[in-house]
Amino acid sequence: MFELYRWCCVRVLKPLLEKRFFSDVSAREAIFATKPAGKKGGRFWFHAASVGELEMLIPVIQSWLEAQKDAELILSIFSESAKSALAAFSEQTRQRIQARLIYAGYSPWEGEWLKALTLYQPDRFVTARYEAWPELWAALGAREIPLSVVGARSRGSLRTARRLVRLFGGRLPFFQFFTVDRSEVEGLRADFPDAEVEEMGDPRWERVFARTSQSHPRARALTQGLAGLPKPWGVIGSAWIEDLEFLGKDLFAHPGTVWVVPHQVGTDSIERFERLFDAWKIPFLKTSRFGGWLEGGGLPCILVDEMGFLSELYASAEWAFVGGGFGQSIHNLIEPAIHGIPVACGPAGITRFPEVELLREWGQLSILRQSEDCARWMNQRAVPEAQRKAWREKALLQRGAAARIVARF
Repeated sequence: MFELYRWCCVRVLKPLLEKRFFSDVSAREAIFATKPAGKKGGRFWFHAASVGELEMLIPVIQSWLEAQKDAELILSIFSESAKSALAAFSEQTRQRIQARLIYAGYSPWEGEWLKALTLYQPDRFVTARYEAWPELWAALGAREIPLSVVGARSRGSLRTARRLVRLFGGRLPFFQFFTVDRSEVEGLRADFPDAEVEEMGDPRWERVFARTSQSHPRARALTQGLAGLPKPWGVIGSAWIEDLEFLGKDLFAHPGTVWVVPHQVGTDSIERFERLFDAWKIPFLKTSRFGGWLEGGGLPCILVDEMGFLSELYASAEWAFVGGGFGQSIHNLIEPAIHGIPVACGPAGITRFPEVELLREWGQLSILRQSEDCARWMNQRAVPEAQRKAWREKALLQRGAAARIVARF
């Protein structure tokens, strides 16, 4: 049965979907062009479906490499959204950590996992969240390679993959599920009674903390050069035009300065924001045109048409709104949260991120669904320093998940 399934995936689905959804088709064959040498030490394969999963795995990879003298690493992604992050991390890994990076690139297609695992012979396969493919699982089972899932959640995709492996006559691998919070433990144990299931926390907190320790020169130049603008400062991060339309022009009538950081900084995206501000008669300054000091006066809006330093801007803010919640999904809430500031977002995608409930429990996060919520939040954003300090301390306690996970490998 699995032979037929593999044939359908590789000969039918792969040609149809690659040309339609992927631009980097030729690069996806590179995984079979590499000829790995014999193993010198432990060899782990880390696989991330997309950029969010890669962000969760990177602290675990770093912790594992630091604990190994002769570690060999295979690192794969599926989505093209993770390509730039993968390139940056693989280069950093080669330069800074004494480990042999055997391969960093796109994963094999479903139906090609057995061939790839036979070629690379990893000792363990590590992935994140709810990535689940029946042929991958059956290939791991056939090769007796344990599967560790970081940030595991009891989802239908896991149960479906399990059923299909059994239906096709395959063998399941040994599972380790590391959850972010204890609410997932019972469901995973019910679905996979032979697996190890443990609450470990979320490694993404460490990833965000690590980034804040690296000062970005452009962020420093902007915040210093514009230091005279009225306070409080707020940041609308990873903003979509729908976020601004929901918040409305009244946001800019409140005291202070709003930094708007679009999710995309291409010409078309920036021009949409410019047209909106012009229609609202909101004066604004584009950061790409600023290279010095702004003396005196008020400017209600700074439009950040550059990339790479959103986290550093959050560090200078008194409040933050994280975009995406009026589109497909919210973006990273941890980045502003670690700075101890009140955070708000729209409702789309909130069930995907475990930090949502955690931040709401702390009283730090507001979910805005209608205009009344927005008006209320705008009038309640100022919080005393004691509260901000308490939030920062709670964020610090979220670190350490990566080391706990690695200790269980």
